[in-house]
Amino acid sequence: MKDSDIRVLNILRDDSRTSFTRLSRSLKIPVTTLFTRFQNLDVIVGFKSLLDFKKLGYFLNVLFVVNFDEKILEFLKKSDKVNTLQVCGVDRRIFANCIFKSFSGFKEFEREIIKLNFDVIFSHHFLEPVSLESFKIKEK
Repeated sequence: MKDSDIRVLNILRDDSRTSFTRLSRSLKIPVTTLFTRFQNLDVIVGFKSLLDFKKLGYFLNVLFVVNFDEKILEFLKKSDKVNTLQVCGVDRRIFANCIFKSFSGFKEFEREIIKLNFDVIFSHHFLEPVSLESFKIKEK
């Protein structure tokens, strides 16, 4: 991957709404070249908005960790409480970042997991996001 491609990706990581015209000006690359290279990059899987959940009335952000099983994974994939879902390759644990409006909603969700005969290894309540989606790709 070229350094200019990496610069484009880093700019888009900061603001995915950056236009090709603005990218072209800041990188001094013709818009048509940028557009063609962008179509061939194949590393961008989507554009999403980062939300302030507290302003939307969701005051509880919890990370659940459970042992891997297809049944619990399918349950979590279908849940409207799950914001991010990942599987750890080393110990095959599932990490589910969940958002709740209340503590009672969190407890109800936790009981649903336990009803499926899965022990919650641990859950952590997050207070405030410190940094979101801030990783930068290093140039060569």
